[in-house]
Amino acid sequence: MTPLLMAARQGHEQTVRKILFHCPACCEKVDKRGWNLLHFLAFRDRSLELILSFIITGDAKYKYGSIKNLMDWKDASGITPQQVYNDMHYNTTG
Repeated sequence: MTPLLMAARQGHEQTVRKILFHCPACCEKVDKRGWNLLHFLAFRDRSLELILSFIITGDAKYKYGSIKNLMDWKDASGITPQQVYNDMHYNTTG
């Protein structure tokens, strides 16, 4: 577990931004399950707009280009960050 993933897992958005500012390439690191930064942000019940704010600047240029590639990244079980987000928001069990 990297400091970036720990910050994302705990919901520390400003820390995530600072780490990415100093080391944008570290966003490609994953934990032992294969979860990347976006998996953790989605799990923390963050809005899609917030997740995209890490990727796209106001003029639609990519802020952290490597993060764009993480949107379709599958973990060890074949789950993408979008699927984590959908499960957290649209799970209707109970």
